Amino acid sequence: MKKILSVFFAIFSCSMFMFSENISSDPNLEREVIETINTQCAHQVKAFTKHLGFIARKENPDSIKDYHIDACMDLFVGRGDNTYDNEGNVIIYAPRIEVSSIARGTTNSYFIRKYLERLKDIQYTKIIFKSSKCYLADGGIKKVTENEYVATVSFYQVFQGYKGDLIVYRDKTKKSVTVHIKREASGHFSVLLGDVKVDSTQS
Repeated sequence: MKKILSVFFAIFSCSMFMFSENISSDPNLEREVIETINTQCAHQVKAFTKHLGFIARKENPDSIKDYHIDACMDLFVGRGDNTYDNEGNVIIYAPRIEVSSIARGTTNSYFIRKYLERLKDIQYTKIIFKSSKCYLADGGIKKVTENEYVATVSFYQVFQGYKGDLIVYRDKTKKSVTVHIKREASGHFSVLLGDVKVDSTQS
């Protein structure tokens, strides 16, 4: 069997998140960040899922797949590369995606673009993937700077790969995603995805 890529993410709605007590003394700010995670995090994941569908679709030409790979990069912090401060120091390392396989019993880690390039050549005629509601992982939302926050959200994802009408691979994976939240000068919040880790995988 060809190497299996476990495609992650699907449309999911985020339930209300609770802050750790020390995140902020401003309850209005807390509410804004909570609402941002609930709406923008779901939007980012929905957009990413849509792009994955185009990349993995066997009949699409490489030009279409490459367009959606590039569009995916806008959803991730640093567009998938290291993020630097004004002095040239790395403040956020290039995010990675973990991919698991029940057949081999392995979990591999890839940079975002590398993962998507591999997805272009995935050996399935059809892919179905579904996710549960996401929830805030242990540790809550952490305040990094005055206007920046980091959170970890988790969800369960079911992946099915077909050859013709026959399912040849299926798994259910618990995954955790680092989310970077920043309040811009305009007052609006931006949300970018970071590392995606596999917590556990079962058939």
